[in-house]
Amino acid sequence: MLKRMFFVYPRNGAMAPGLQAAAKEQRHKAHRLPDSFVVMANLPAGETACCNISSAGRAA
Repeated sequence: MLKRMFFVYPRNGAMAPGLQAAAKEQRHKAHRLPDSFVVMANLPAGETACCNISSAGRAA
């Protein structure tokens, strides 16, 4: 079964440093995660975010 990963990026497309570390850690642990999960993060005030959805096998 394919695992789905949800990453949160700032709107400008660059990943915030804290999110970079979180996403790296989540990818490292992906084989132990349930079929779906969400990377949660607190963004700076006024910064909007979108979700980038990719499969575990093709995670950037």
